[in-house]
Amino acid sequence: MSSIDPSIYQAMVIRKGLEFYRKHGMRINRMYTPKRMMDMATAITGRKFKPRDYATAEQVLTLWIEAQTNG
Repeated sequence: MSSIDPSIYQAMVIRKGLEFYRKHGMRINRMYTPKRMMDMATAITGRKFKPRDYATAEQVLTLWIEAQTNG
């Protein structure tokens, strides 16, 4: 049985939270504000995003996750 790295899991959760907010305009919970999710995406990937550029943050997180799991 293999386990997932906590940083990869965190990136996956933030990516899905951003996707949900972008599509529905709703937060998953009150702690997952758009600003906090974007700040976490920056912390994970090391890339600065424009405010409300959720789609780009999702794409970069996806690439980061793929690089971590394939490398």
